[in-house]
Amino acid sequence: MKKLLLLTAYCLLFTAYCHAQCSITICEKTGTYAYAYNDGYSEISTMRELKEISLKECQKAGGKDCQNYFETDDAGWCAIIIKDPGVGRFFIGITAGHDTREEAIDAARKGYREGTGKDASNLDVKAWKVYVY
Repeated sequence: MKKLLLLTAYCLLFTAYCHAQCSITICEKTGTYAYAYNDGYSEISTMRELKEISLKECQKAGGKDCQNYFETDDAGWCAIIIKDPGVGRFFIGITAGHDTREEAIDAARKGYREGTGKDASNLDVKAWKVYVY
């Protein structure tokens, strides 16, 4: 019984301290974006550090007015589409926490399609996996 209680306590503590992190920064004026996330290999960063990294990378990529747009603690596949559908501003489809890459891509395309009314099946989608640590 004592071992079971210790194991239960360990599992609860492990679950409380394990999480995933991802930050996406976007410049809506230029369509430039960057993301930083826990890939399971790099040193563990805080969400604050990830926001700073994605902001710097967005600016380095040419963003003029980069803003933190999205952050999540959900593990799983994330995806983003950002495109000007010809109306003079960028529309964004973002999703997080999916079990597979394909689910994340489909969800990002759906979000874009719902926001623009335009087909997103041929648009480039970036996808990456966020790991629990």
